[in-house]
Amino acid sequence: MGLRGTVCAALVVLGTHTTVLWGQSTDYVASRAADGQPDLNGIWQALNTANYDLQGHPARPAMALMPTPRSGEPPGTGRATPGALPAPAVRALGAVGGVPAGQGVVTGDEIPYQPWAAAQKQENAEHWLERDPEIKCFLPGVPRATYMPYPFQIFQGTDKILIAYEFAGASRTIHMAGGRARHSSSTSPGLMVRPGSIGLATFIATRCMSLSATRPSALTI
Repeated sequence: MGLRGTVCAALVVLGTHTTVLWGQSTDYVASRAADGQPDLNGIWQALNTANYDLQGHPARPAMALMPTPRSGEPPGTGRATPGALPAPAVRALGAVGGVPAGQGVVTGDEIPYQPWAAAQKQENAEHWLERDPEIKCFLPGVPRATYMPYPFQIFQGTDKILIAYEFAGASRTIHMAGGRARHSSSTSPGLMVRPGSIGLATFIATRCMSLSATRPSALTI
């Protein structure tokens, strides 16, 4: 009886504590800088599986796979259930090269690809070893640099925002003067995006919407 009572009490406390945490996440409001804009200063890190796939995905043994030949025997007797195996080039990585399951970071879990773009995505996945810039130690580009599993730091001024990435020592400067954003990189044009007329609020929405970081991802601005 004593043990049962203890377990029940623990469940009540746990349920109450979880409810409070949920309330805190939905009521979060971003702190403000001296000029009234949302304060992005600090060290951030994406704590999700977006680096593997922006959309929801199951776990799999590796990024590079080879099909498993089927056996004539029924599953569970002379063979395991058929499934993909790691490609020979990455097999030595074992569990380290595995891909964890993830819920994705896209609203609705759907990306409106045109047919040719969906086919290109599939082809790129099949040629991951040859085409992924990270494997060649190249810059990953934007926005992927933001959701790679490495921390980055944001230095926010009144007219400039500097993002310093740990991966490849890359940095990106966003010039906000005059309400128009201009982007520059200290390492390679591959980290740049087309400049456009955006404000700080738009920058936050497009660059930070998929972060599960040291600060809540739902920024109220």
